[in-house]
Amino acid sequence: MHWMDPHSRGVYHHPHSAPPTPMSHSANDIGSRLARLEEHIRFAGWDRQRVEIESRMRAGEMLEAVKAIHGRLETIEATQQAAATETERPSLLGALISGTLLLSFAKYAVLALLMVALFTGRANVNDIAPLIKALLGFPSG
Repeated sequence: MHWMDPHSRGVYHHPHSAPPTPMSHSANDIGSRLARLEEHIRFAGWDRQRVEIESRMRAGEMLEAVKAIHGRLETIEATQQAAATETERPSLLGALISGTLLLSFAKYAVLALLMVALFTGRANVNDIAPLIKALLGFPSG
């Protein structure tokens, strides 16, 4: 059922009159050309509408995928951050313990050197006593 020019199809004077004879697609008159143009425009509109609907659906699917990836990345980042804090605490604690041990070792090494100097006679008790008190943490005075 193609659109035809009203002059070529005639005017129906009665509702029960016979419809006009359909024209071929290959017909080259103005009515057939208009019919093909209208059909082309209609199909182009449907195609454009289909493309828009599919692109909206694709955009929605991509949004859902990005949300899912973002959720997974948040989970991975949270576990990495938790693991990092768990590994930082023992290493910091180990550094503090090592520092304390090294400081106490240095104190006692200096004390040992002072005692060796005292026993060999190279140092006097009155000179070394304030240093020993300071190293052991006693108030000097």
